[in-house]
Amino acid sequence: RHFNPHSGSSGNFISQDCLNQLQLSHCRHFQVLSVKTIQGKPLGRGAVRYSSPFITLQVGLFHKEEMWFL
Repeated sequence: RHFNPHSGSSGNFISQDCLNQLQLSHCRHFQVLSVKTIQGKPLGRGAVRYSSPFITLQVGLFHKEEMWFL
């Protein structure tokens, strides 16, 4: 599988240190995700094996988003 970041961002990437500070675990993917830039070049090492669990981000009273980080 390939993941191509869009909308000008380079993706929802998070460090293990940040996960530790937030007391969140990481989940191993059964399938390695190949990550490429909009130009088609590998981003970083080009492979993602772990992600954060789904989390809910809330901005203000009425806006919530479910997302996960690679």
